[in-house]
Amino acid sequence: MTPIGGPPARGSGGPSVRSEEMPRGERVGLQARASDRARIYQARRDLYVSERDLHVHYETGVRRTHRVPDAALSDECPYPGLSAFTTEQARWFFGRDSVVAKLLVRLDGCLAAGGALVVVAPSGAGKSSLLRAGLLAELRRGVLPGSARWPLVWLTPTSHPMEALGAHLWEVMESGRDGSPVLRPDELRRALAKGPGERRVVVVVDQLEELFTLCPDKQQRRDFLDAVLGIAEVGPSGEPPPGLVVFGLRSDFYTQCAAHPALLDAVERNQVMMGPLTRTGVREAILYPARAVGLDVEPGLVEVLLRDLGTTEEGSDDDPAYEIGRLPLLAHALRATWLRRAGRVLTVDGYEATGGIAHSVATEADRWFDRLDPPARETARSLFLRLVKFGERGAADTRCPVRYDDLVSQCARPEEAAQVVEKFTRGRLLTREQDTVTITHEVLLRTWPRLRQWIRDHRARYLARQRLEDAAAAWEEAGRDPGLLYRGVRLEEARALAGGGGAHDDEGAGRLGPVASEFLSTSVRHRQRVRGIWQGLVAVLSALAVALAVVGVFARVQSDRAQQERNTAIAGEVRAEADQLRMTDASLAAQLDVVAQRMQPNESTVVSLLGDEDTPLSTVLTGHRGEVNTVDFSPDGRVLASGDSKGEIRLWNTAGPGRPSRLGDPLRGFHKPVWGVHFSAVGHFLAAADEDGTFRRWDVRDPGTPPPWVARSMRVAAGSTPSRSAPTGASWRQQAMTAGSGCGTSPTPVPRSSSGHR
Repeated sequence: MTPIGGPPARGSGGPSVRSEEMPRGERVGLQARASDRARIYQARRDLYVSERDLHVHYETGVRRTHRVPDAALSDECPYPGLSAFTTEQARWFFGRDSVVAKLLVRLDGCLAAGGALVVVAPSGAGKSSLLRAGLLAELRRGVLPGSARWPLVWLTPTSHPMEALGAHLWEVMESGRDGSPVLRPDELRRALAKGPGERRVVVVVDQLEELFTLCPDKQQRRDFLDAVLGIAEVGPSGEPPPGLVVFGLRSDFYTQCAAHPALLDAVERNQVMMGPLTRTGVREAILYPARAVGLDVEPGLVEVLLRDLGTTEEGSDDDPAYEIGRLPLLAHALRATWLRRAGRVLTVDGYEATGGIAHSVATEADRWFDRLDPPARETARSLFLRLVKFGERGAADTRCPVRYDDLVSQCARPEEAAQVVEKFTRGRLLTREQDTVTITHEVLLRTWPRLRQWIRDHRARYLARQRLEDAAAAWEEAGRDPGLLYRGVRLEEARALAGGGGAHDDEGAGRLGPVASEFLSTSVRHRQRVRGIWQGLVAVLSALAVALAVVGVFARVQSDRAQQERNTAIAGEVRAEADQLRMTDASLAAQLDVVAQRMQPNESTVVSLLGDEDTPLSTVLTGHRGEVNTVDFSPDGRVLASGDSKGEIRLWNTAGPGRPSRLGDPLRGFHKPVWGVHFSAVGHFLAAADEDGTFRRWDVRDPGTPPPWVARSMRVAAGSTPSRSAPTGASWRQQAMTAGSGCGTSPTPVPRSSSGHR
């Protein structure tokens, strides 16, 4: 064989040959490309051999397929995909050198001054990879003086943060437990002093938000934070802190930090905000891990990845390369591209075959899901929904680690559930750490349409299940306090949830763990017990009510009898009083007869009332402001006129059988008391005179609206003016009725006579 194509070249731009054949009129094209320092040899016209990689493409004008020999494949993938980089994978972690350096400088200051360091970033920014493959790896390498000998602790709070912290601390300190949940700062100092040289313990609490989303016990949250922050505190005599503490916190959980003053102080004084990778960082994260395992990256692949990340051509290489939160998509796309590599080359074709950054995660998830048979798909839906912490009151949905045994045993088909977990774990969509299972990255909750649809469709039932399990955990931790049991509507909802466990659509939501099942059963028994107590109490109260009703009826009968006797006595007294007043005050006597008849009907009272009917009775008319001095009825008896000491005259309607009523407004025009009123013979006019001898006349043909008075000056003969001593005098009346009816003239008082009459 002889080399073809000239000198060696890198990538797909190296030697390339092409051959065409046309058997039976069909055109077939053969191509061969070499990468890096490879050379191509041709033998027998259509066979091309490469010294390093052999890429053969068969083209028929319709489709293209790649065939790569298995012997040329690399079995070490430098890209973890959705999983975070571990400390052992630090040799593949690139692009964060400046942030790691900043963290080391901050920790160096904490060695003497104490205090915790808080790394804050949105979900998907790469906090876990930075802390494990960046910070902890550098400390293990001995970047800080003596840090190579320091015990390193990495943990997440989980739903039982104190247990997790205690287990990790006792494990790394290699000392026997004395019964306390965690090592106190003084105990840490003594344990660290046993080792060679000056040692510190480094505690990295990653995903601190789990403390607020998975642990419902507020007291345990405070104890955990006090214990961890105590590790980074300076001693009472100024001793350096026994350890360094680093928190990894999602930026949307700032508010929860405010509830703990010491944590809030750490956030305010010593935090590092983590942003997206720069363009240079993205190139390093793509190229350097590939070179570390002997892989080549096809020219143009980095540019395609930057384009799909959303990077624009504007700006410098130190500007952010993508929107925050898209880093897991890049990591997964790189791993998927590695799976589609051509020998030792990561190619653009392999990347595009994965669906690109936008669809690689969903494509991978759907690929593993489609491999399942229909029953297993239902199990997968149930498993994934169990691994979601549903947000309430506007909070975002997050991952929720679940114990493997609980996750599998609470499915209808545990063996099938175990197989589903294993398959998705191999696909790196689920992660098993010790005895827990969790969704590998929260980006799956946002980018896998199938999972998003499941969450929308089943949110109500799984949220009810989540509340039930949280309440059951709080009940268990409180020593099964009966005050925490479900009651009322919440109990009915929980029973409906458990009762629907076998339904096709809600199989996973209804199957409860042992603690939740016991909590629900105890709640039901407690309700039945309370209901029995209430039923007994109701029975006793009913009996008491019956007894009280009987007593009440008897008392009512006695009361009615006493009331009747009292009414009889009072009615007798009223009748006697009416008989005494009948001759002197017939009106009051008649009223007393009515009262007596209403109190106790009696034939004698009826006879008295019949007699009262034929007796003229007085009626009190109210409305005058002063003392009434004179009255007069109209000739037809339908109108009554009355004059008072304030100089006012009122007209009353006496036509009806009822109580007389007022007619219009008072007639005014006098400044002295009115001592006489008189209707004309036909009742069309009303004349009145006052104490000074002034008289006036009104047209009362319409008594409701009489016109203004009409009067004329006149002299009234002595003795004819009405007075207190002679109110019935008629001379002034005759003069008033026969006087002229001039209109609009002011009245002139009549001079008094020598005898004092007007």
